[in-house]
Amino acid sequence: MLSRGAMAEMVEESGYSFAHVVRCADLSADDLEVAGRSQEACAALLARMAHVSAPGTGAAGILWLFSSLASPLCTWLEGDLAVELFEEEDGLRVRVLEDLGHLRECVLPPVTLRAPLAEIIEAAEDIPERLGALRLDHISSRCVLLLAAREDETFTAFEISETCLSSGIEHLDRGWDA
Repeated sequence: MLSRGAMAEMVEESGYSFAHVVRCADLSADDLEVAGRSQEACAALLARMAHVSAPGTGAAGILWLFSSLASPLCTWLEGDLAVELFEEEDGLRVRVLEDLGHLRECVLPPVTLRAPLAEIIEAAEDIPERLGALRLDHISSRCVLLLAAREDETFTAFEISETCLSSGIEHLDRGWDA
């Protein structure tokens, strides 16, 4: 795991420039593709989005970045993506983590968005496609996790035979206490 200082240095030295992103809503498919190919590029893009973020200016566009990182487009993550969004006095603290099943490890430098958590949650709930393969997990009024939506966590419907429901259960109790 990289230290916070090492991650900040990695962003600075990466040479990736996302100067054309003047609002979080300015993300392009090309930006997402570059971020998916390189951890350093992703760190630079996340830092740029934090720098240009402001309430009411499309900060929820960051959800597109997270959904692309949770997709096959991202080649540098080995495990599942987990993102912690925690509302603090100075903004929304974002920690991007790799979930290895038994361990979550920080993979990008933490950033602070200048946007309220409610704005991000509202955008995710209004347009669920922004989350892609992620789901919202409300931890508290100040904290939300974006986690991989697992197939085993979804409801599976199945048919029950009518004969199963129509026969009595009296025969099940026979011999129970004998």
